[in-house]
Amino acid sequence: MSVIVSKRKISGMQFYMTARSLRRDITKMLEQMFYDESKFCYSKGLEYYIQTRILDLLGNMMESIVNANEIYPTTAEEVMQRKLLQNKAIGYVANIENELEYLVDLYPEKIRQVIMFIDSIDHEKKLLRRWKQSNSKILKMIQGK
Repeated sequence: MSVIVSKRKISGMQFYMTARSLRRDITKMLEQMFYDESKFCYSKGLEYYIQTRILDLLGNMMESIVNANEIYPTTAEEVMQRKLLQNKAIGYVANIENELEYLVDLYPEKIRQVIMFIDSIDHEKKLLRRWKQSNSKILKMIQGK
């Protein structure tokens, strides 16, 4: 059964699916961007550092999302723990955006490859913030018991 477009909502796990897509696509972009066996110079170490930094942030983002999603809060403390993990995920997304900007600062010719992720990153931040807001409903239900 199909749903009228105006009545459609974003899936409850859209933040997770978007994060996975971001991680996959940025990883592939980095792999293609820096793969060139013919060049071996001082910047190899810098390129490795940038790749590793961005990949670590992507992994940490996913880890925070998964850990927060695994918490089924039944107490106010669990809601707060979940919020902290959600805040960490939002912070990692912001840091990923910052590192991609740094990448463009160092390699301006790579801007086309990087710019296509800006909208997805902003969208992911909005999804994570919306997910975090859902905690207030859970907290009200817990406190109302």
